[in-house]
Amino acid sequence: MMESRRPLSVSEAASELGLTDYLVRQAIREGLLDAFRVGRTLRIRPASVARLLSGGGQAPLQPRRAGGRPRRSAEAAAKGADAVATSTGSTP
Repeated sequence: MMESRRPLSVSEAASELGLTDYLVRQAIREGLLDAFRVGRTLRIRPASVARLLSGGGQAPLQPRRAGGRPRRSAEAAAKGADAVATSTGSTP
C-alpha cells in the first residue's frame, strides 16, 4: 500500500532535496515541483519531491540572477572581458 503523506512546506521540501528555500521556490516557478497555496503558505506535493529526487528528466536547478537570466560561466565572463579589451584597444 502506498504511504499517504501530507504536503510539505518549502523548508521541509528544501531539507529533503538538499536545497535552499530560494531554490525550492525557483523550482516551483519553473514547474519542476507541484505546489499549491493554503492561504499565503506554499505547500509542495510529496510525489513531486520524490520525482525530482529520482531525476524526473529535468535539468538541475541553478541559481539565477535578478531578471531571470542565468549566471554567466567563468568562461563566458572571460570572453566578455576580452571583447571589451579588444574594442577599447587595451591589452589584458
